[in-house]
Amino acid sequence: MKFAEREKDILKGIHGVVINENGPTIVLSKVPTHMLKEVIDLCRNKEWLSLKIELSDITRLEEQGIELNRGEFNAYLNCQTIKEASPSFLAKHGIREILVGANEDPIEERMEYIKYGLIYTRLANLVSDIDMNMPEVERFKAVYTRLARMIDYDEGMEDCDSKYAKDNIKASRNMINAVLLNKTVCLGFAETLKQTLSLVGIEVKIAHSLRNNDDTRHAYNLVKIDGVWYNADLTWDYSSIRRGIRPKYCLKSDRHFIRCDMSIRPNHRPDNKAMKMPRCHESLEIYPELQEIPGFVVRINKKLKRTLQVINGNKKLQTNPATIMDFRKHIRTDEFSKPVQSNSTGQGGKHFSGKSKKTEKSDEDITK
Repeated sequence: MKFAEREKDILKGIHGVVINENGPTIVLSKVPTHMLKEVIDLCRNKEWLSLKIELSDITRLEEQGIELNRGEFNAYLNCQTIKEASPSFLAKHGIREILVGANEDPIEERMEYIKYGLIYTRLANLVSDIDMNMPEVERFKAVYTRLARMIDYDEGMEDCDSKYAKDNIKASRNMINAVLLNKTVCLGFAETLKQTLSLVGIEVKIAHSLRNNDDTRHAYNLVKIDGVWYNADLTWDYSSIRRGIRPKYCLKSDRHFIRCDMSIRPNHRPDNKAMKMPRCHESLEIYPELQEIPGFVVRINKKLKRTLQVINGNKKLQTNPATIMDFRKHIRTDEFSKPVQSNSTGQGGKHFSGKSKKTEKSDEDITK
């Protein structure tokens, strides 16, 4: 947005001004306290001038007796979690927009007050019945399960050159599409899980994997439960939870994540050079009532092996859990898609062992 050269010269004299292609933005946290009133007066009724506010700036403004009227300022709040800023908080302090989370610069998107209010309200309603006196692990499980049933992976984003993908490049990588449209990609899953868990008092970080050959990378979460950090990947777990299958990537150690197949899916090797993340040394099983993924055929004959190679695009056959998930739709049984009731003692659930019913059929039946 264009602005007068005279006003631009005035802004250059203020510490904390950032001028970019969208116009100038005053970062209020960098403005000295004795200059707050002067800067606020300068921003009044200037739509082309953005005012970036941190939570700490709210306190400084109150101490100086300065109030922001939403109709007079183009102000937005930058915070890490939605727990820190309810819609009523924004209205009280005259803030029009909000930027939540620690997303990467290319996909940052400021949300207007009304849109943010819809997102906040839906997530708050999702956890409204969760008792804060419950153990942290139970609060986590409730949120993880509910989000798994609510959000789908947005397959429309796979074609990066499509109009849909270009139009949703930002919204699909934060809470907007995840909460309002119930579909998103890995970063949207990670951001939504982080923000929802903040409402029930659980600390969460977003981690990124090393970049793949096509320059893409995967996003997942690090969750702190009772003082211990764990990995969690809702993107890979949501379909399993829906089918009543025990999730493979929920509250796992670094060793478990790094062991996943790198040729089939984006890997879980953390990009520690780009961001400092805590190490996860332990795993915790919180879905004992769900059945495990059945073991793959122990003795694979040549005809079945060739069939699976064709399904996999003639690539070398891998028999690890990640690959089994890909082949699941070709070998699952009716029992495979149903949740299994826990036994009478309440400890764990029914497990698969040996061959599934369908794999007991002849080679000819399988290859048809």
